[in-house]
Formats: sequence, C-alpha cells, structure tokens
Amino acid sequence: MKIYSLILIVAGIFFMLRSSVYARVLLKDEHTRNLAGWQLLFGFVILFIISYVGYGLVLLSRPTALEDIAVSGVFCGGGLFVLATMHVSVQTLHYVREIMERERHGWLHDSLTNLPNRRLLMERMEQAITISDLTKQPIAIMIMDLNRFKEVNDTLGHHYGDELLIALSQRLLNLADASCMIARMGGDEFGFVLESPNKETATNFCKDMLARVDEPFVIDGHKLSIGGSIGIAMYPEHGHVTQQLLQHADVAMYAAKRNGKGCVMYAAGINESSLSNLNLIATLKHPDLKDQLSVSYQPKINLKDGAVCGLEALVRWHHPLLGNIPPEQFIPIAERIGVMPQITFIVLHTALAQLEEWRALGLDIKLAVNLSMRNLSDESLPDDIARVLKCYNILPSNLTLAITESSMMLTR
Repeated sequence: MKIYSLILIVAGIFFMLRSSVYARVLLKDEHTRNLAGWQLLFGFVILFIISYVGYGLVLLSRPTALEDIAVSGVFCGGGLFVLATMHVSVQTLHYVREIMERERHGWLHDSLTNLPNRRLLMERMEQAITISDLTKQPIAIMIMDLNRFKEVNDTLGHHYGDELLIALSQRLLNLADASCMIARMGGDEFGFVLESPNKETATNFCKDMLARVDEPFVIDGHKLSIGGSIGIAMYPEHGHVTQQLLQHADVAMYAAKRNGKGCVMYAAGINESSLSNLNLIATLKHPDLKDQLSVSYQPKINLKDGAVCGLEALVRWHHPLLGNIPPEQFIPIAERIGVMPQITFIVLHTALAQLEEWRALGLDIKLAVNLSMRNLSDESLPDDIARVLKCYNILPSNLTLAITESSMMLTR
C-alpha cells in the first residue's frame, strides 16, 4: 500500500515540476510576465512541490493507511490538473503570439510582393535617423515610380501587372543588403532607405536599380519593357523628419520622370515646378475642366501635291490662374492620373460638332483625333465613337483616329 502511495506522490511531484517549467515560460513572456495571477500561480506550484515532498517523507516514516492512498491520488490528480492547465495556457499563448506576428507582418508588409510597406519603411527611416544622429553618417531616401506600368495594366490586365510587380520585386531584392531596405509604397511606387551613403554612392545605387528595371520582363509569353524614375533625398541635408524626406524624394522623382534623366537628387529649386504640377492635377480632376479646354485645328498637307488633305484636332487648355498650359506639360500628367480618356471625348465632341458646322456650309473635311492608351483598353470604345458619330451625323470615313507612340511601347 505504501509503494502505491509513493508512486502517486512521485507522479504528482513530476507533474508539478513540469508545470513549473510552463509557469516560467509564462513569466518570461512580455505579454504575461507582469500579470499578478501568473506570478501567484507560480508561487503556488512551488508551494505544492514542497508540500508533495513533505507528504512523501511523512509516508516513508510511518505505516501507510488506506486514506493515504486516497490523499496521494488527490495530490497526483491535482498535479495533473495543474499541468494540463499550464500546458493549455502556454499553447494558447503561442497561438496568440503567432496570430499577432502574422497580423503585424500583414500590417507592415505588402500582400502582393511580401515587401515591406510604407509603414515599415517609415519605421526603418526613424531608426536610421536615430542611428545617423549618433554616427553622423548620412541616409539616402529614394522613391521610384515605374514608367509605362499603367499601359501594362490597361492593355493586358491587372494579372500581368501583378506578375510584373512580383518579378520586379525579386530583382530588386537581389541588390539589397543589410544597409538597404526596399519597400512597395503602393501601386507602382517603391521606396528605399540606404544607410551611410554619400551622394555619389546613392546615385550609383539608383543607376543599378534602374538597370535592373530596364531589363525586359517575360510574363506569360509577353515581353514587357517598363523602366523607372527615382528621386533621392539625403538626411540631414534635405530634411530632418520622415515625412519631409519622403516628400522631397517624391518631388525629385517627378522631376526625374519629367526630364527623363532616370534619377534626380533633390534640390530646393525643383519644388516650384512640383507645386505647379499639383495645381494642374487638382484642376484636371475638377468638373469645370471642360469649360477650360478648346480645340485648335492643324492642317495636314499631302507632300505629293502640297494640298490640304485634312485637319488634326489639337487640344488647348487655358487655366484660369496659370494661363495657357502647353499640351506637352499637361497631357503626360493627364495620362498619369487617368483623366486622358475624358479629355479625349471632350475633344472628340467639340471637333465633330465643328465638323458638322463645316458640312452644313458645304465643306467636306476629314478630321483626325488622337486616342490615348486608356482609350485603347476600353472595350466600349467602338460603341462610344459610333454614338458620337451618329449624334453629329458624321460619316465614319470623315474621322481618322490616331494612335500615339506610347501605345507601341508594349511588345509581345
């Protein structure tokens, strides 16, 4: 009888010792170590172990009765219950921690490319700025925007755009190291934090990145060429806080896109043109844009005999504050922000209305109107044009639709 009681007590001690291991895990975890309940439970576990050992010594020193087996069984069952409770608690803690890590990863990473997102990039910038203040080493903040990416989405569909972004992310990661973070800021925009570079090093890094971007991609049999534009801002020269540095890098990036240089280092002078672009973007999205646009007509000359063989409709924009805005300034912006299709149909309606007036005067004129890349990706384009022609009683043979060079940038 004594041997059975001792076996139960030893089993109970083992269960309690195992429980104390779980309790130590809970006390070391940052989420539970400050909870008084777990600290109290750990104290009870130690007290139980001492009690179990004491009761076992008592059993060894005297004859064992039937009730001793019952008490030993209760002690063993209590130890097993505490062990099961501790095991479930630790497993729950690990499960909750895994969920929190997954949520944090999803909160700080891009779901498509698995690259860090804008939030994590800004966290890294804050850390890099703190280190830079101690080491007195500069930091380069860079923003890259892809060229012609919208044409990929508009022409081939978002599947190809997504696959292109994934393939590009892998290329960029091959250039990164411990001193560089690459993040997807959103859409076709990427951000970089490069620690301890000088301006020359940062510029060379950008050139390497652009060389990788310029290499053609093959997606499902389609050979795609895009390219990119990068803006660079240096800490502390170009700003002292993260938002200011990102803004200045963004300004430099648009300057690079505008002048076609590939990468541009921020300078105070380029702010003025960027503010002007912001004004243009706001007005291009305004409902009153139609009232500010007009159409000019440029003759088309037949080189064989010098005769006028038609007219080309050209859009003109008179901004209420900035005056006449040349097409080469606002059309690329309109393409980028997605309002070019609306402008195209404003021009089309205006031009065909004029053509109807000329026909009433007995003039038979052929008219050419340019289409944008976004127009070409619209499946309803033929029906829309047919409705406009019918509205103004214009024969299809009198209208020529011209395709701009940008539509030829994608090759199969």
